[in-house]
Amino acid sequence: MTSVITALALTVLAQDFRPDAEEQRQRAQMEMERARSEYQRALRSLDQGRWEAAVESLKKAGADTARADAALYWSAFALFRKGDAQAAMASLQSLRSAHPTSRWLNDAKALELEIQQAAGKPVPPEQESDEEVRMIAVNSVMQSDPERGIAYLEKVLNGSNTLRVKRQAMFMLGMNRSPKTRDLVVRYAKGGSNPDLQRQAIETLGAMGADSGPMIKEIYDGAQDAELKRVALSALSRDTHTKVLIEIARTEKNRELRRQAVEMLSHSRSKDAKEYMLELLK
Repeated sequence: MTSVITALALTVLAQDFRPDAEEQRQRAQMEMERARSEYQRALRSLDQGRWEAAVESLKKAGADTARADAALYWSAFALFRKGDAQAAMASLQSLRSAHPTSRWLNDAKALELEIQQAAGKPVPPEQESDEEVRMIAVNSVMQSDPERGIAYLEKVLNGSNTLRVKRQAMFMLGMNRSPKTRDLVVRYAKGGSNPDLQRQAIETLGAMGADSGPMIKEIYDGAQDAELKRVALSALSRDTHTKVLIEIARTEKNRELRRQAVEMLSHSRSKDAKEYMLELLK
């Protein structure tokens, strides 16, 4: 009898010490959120030229499996900028080995070429400032020779530049409403580059007029990632895209995404949005 009681007691104790599944899930979620927060902190450090701080944040950001490849790329970028070409190349090698199908591989090739051309010499801190001056110059060129300006901006987007500089380039493309520029932005918005630049391209596309609405809807429908869908919804928040946003609100099965679409429509001043709000109250 005693042995039976002892066995029961041990079973109860074992259950007490067994991690609860929900608790494990919550802990994993918290770790993921911390990793995402570190990734955003790293991007801010990169924009500010704080290479060491960026590297430290990216070490922690790697815990987010969805951005592990991005963390390796930006680590290589920051390491190279602070003069450690050998460590930068090692990070790029890790990216290729661990993520052979990553959308960051083209960016990695461009960065590797730059590192090889520099022959291991640290990039002068002034280089970023020079790049900003060039961006000011190309903004002027866009007014007089758009074809040449667009070609340069595409080169910036495909090169190894900070996300801030690439965002500037994408913004400038968005200011030019030519069919060629739109096609270029659409290509990036559909995933023609890394995920960070894709999100920026979707936002830029949203500001390029009502005609871009159906294109963003197409991207939204094809997106497997809920975060990318939220970016597309944000790009559709302008009144010029109200009808597309209403269509999503009517058909979206995901409760959170539908709520976001409805919330955006509630802030719209368009007649269609107001009628849809009344429709929901019936």
